[in-house]
Amino acid sequence: MARLFRNLSCYVTSVGDIRLFMFEEDFNQQFYKETYRTERQQVIFTFNEELKDSISIYPVLDTSFAENWFIEEITKKQDSLVLWLTDSILYRIDSLQFQVNYTMQDSARKNYIKTDTLIAFFTEKQKEDKKGGNKGKGGKEGKRLNFDFLNGEEEEEIEEDSVILPSELTFEHNAKEPFELNKEVELISRFPIDKINSDLIVFSKMDDDTIPVKFKLSQDEFEIRKFYLEFEKDEEEAFSLFIPAGVFTDIYGNINDTLEFKFKTRTLDFYSTVTMEIIGVKEKSIVQVLSEKGAILEEQIVFSDTTVLFNYLHPAKYKFALYYDSNNNDKWDTGNYGELKQA
Repeated sequence: MARLFRNLSCYVTSVGDIRLFMFEEDFNQQFYKETYRTERQQVIFTFNEELKDSISIYPVLDTSFAENWFIEEITKKQDSLVLWLTDSILYRIDSLQFQVNYTMQDSARKNYIKTDTLIAFFTEKQKEDKKGGNKGKGGKEGKRLNFDFLNGEEEEEIEEDSVILPSELTFEHNAKEPFELNKEVELISRFPIDKINSDLIVFSKMDDDTIPVKFKLSQDEFEIRKFYLEFEKDEEEAFSLFIPAGVFTDIYGNINDTLEFKFKTRTLDFYSTVTMEIIGVKEKSIVQVLSEKGAILEEQIVFSDTTVLFNYLHPAKYKFALYYDSNNNDKWDTGNYGELKQA
């Protein structure tokens, strides 16, 4: 009997010992989608897929500005480029024009450099009045990237003739109950950070006594506003994290207000563990845990027959996949009919 099933965008039909593989080629060409500003000091350029080639961006102005006019940040999916403007000449302008050069492909799938002139708008939204009118803070509605504000406070309205400066350094965090046993504390700052005095941070385990907790503070490679506090933990342990004012200073000179978080870790019996025996491995392969909808949750690389463990799985439905990474690029690639390449 013939069997047809889909795996990683590859269709497989099996009749006896004969297997016919069908796949969908990737014809997506990289193209620019939109530009927006959620903060006056921020410009975000989004593309349809992961940025694979270098991109050059330059402001189009009739006046001079600093040579080092931005700090770059890349989003988690690596399909958006975030520029934090460091020159006040630039971020005081509500409508900024940029020349953007990036790689595209023509009808023959040959690369060429495309040049666009783009405009990034920023509009000061008003405070919410007592009648419930739409008055908030930020840039484009519904486009806030990576963070929400902790304290919920709102800035005073900026007068037309006043000096426009960044204000209030706030953080998003995951230091909440129940805290995952396989996670680290994550802090995401509103603006990029310039200085950190981590010696002032007080991290404690709350037992019968207050026990100091050793931790390591590190920064994400791409999402430069994200910081990790790595520490040892066990089930049902209570922690207190105290970050006094002035530990973090952002690139605009703002310092954080006092932050204090209290949280307790989950129980170990909440999680499940899957043990898999991988047999018949002849080349580098990647084993993945997928959500019911196919999102990649975790993966491990194997080079030979082995046993792999997937720990700390929440109660849910999962899928598992394995593919050979023949070209050693750590990701799944579809095939190419013209080049007679299988997926």
